[in-house]
Amino acid sequence: MNQNVMVVGLGLMGSALAKTLLQNEYPVAVWNRTSQKTEPLVALGARAALSVSEGVHESDTILLCLRNYDDCFAVLDDCPSLAGKTVIQLTTASAGQAAQMEEWAEKKGARYLDGAIIAYPSGIGTPGSMLIMAGDEVAWVASEALIRVLGPASRYVGSDVAVPASLDFAIIFSSVVSQLAVIQGFHLLEDRDISADTYADFITPLFGKGVAEGLRKQLQKIARDDFGQPDATISTWRSALAEASDAGDNPKNMELVESVQALLGRAIDAGEGEKDLIAMIRYMRGSKC
Repeated sequence: MNQNVMVVGLGLMGSALAKTLLQNEYPVAVWNRTSQKTEPLVALGARAALSVSEGVHESDTILLCLRNYDDCFAVLDDCPSLAGKTVIQLTTASAGQAAQMEEWAEKKGARYLDGAIIAYPSGIGTPGSMLIMAGDEVAWVASEALIRVLGPASRYVGSDVAVPASLDFAIIFSSVVSQLAVIQGFHLLEDRDISADTYADFITPLFGKGVAEGLRKQLQKIARDDFGQPDATISTWRSALAEASDAGDNPKNMELVESVQALLGRAIDAGEGEKDLIAMIRYMRGSKC
């Protein structure tokens, strides 16, 4: 029988995680600070927990997907004990925050896994989706089937809970810079008679097949001025970079990171924050140097 799971945090990603678990016949309790977000999942068979502590008491596994680790500490603080529970933390954070959360969870009596989701919400449960997991090996063995329902390509990278956060940042940054480079390139071509598909024909061979297909779709959306229904907004990308970029006790050169964060910040200030990353081209159009 599948273990009882509580999903705490029902943004785009948290809702996708809960929905996928329900589709795979896991008993799921859900909680969100804004209770209306539980309603679509309750319609699919989830149970809306009356409180975090009540849901935790009834669950074997607590899956956290909140805005940041401060929110995680705040919502779990009312739980007097987590003895016998497995806490799976999927909130974007720095390596240092992951280590703090592990220590806190173990003091509460829980086994702890920290993870990074390498997928958009729409990709959860699809063959290529991956969760990078680290932490208590016993918890990994017990939770592997559940985690692979969410990300069939998931990997356990050992006991050091700082590793997923570090990998997550490196992957997120590489992704956002690659996408911004393609968007910038198309912006440079906008006053030439070059279509999105023609540009895609030239640029996509530089990337793997899956990435190339995604970039072509993004360029086609730009050509249609279709910036709605984002998997991740500009604000989400910037927050993810900010949360994950703490180098801890071993600081690194972050000049390029800081430049990208500043660029995304200016687009947010210009009103583009809740749109898809491809809406960066709207900011570029409006701030020509």
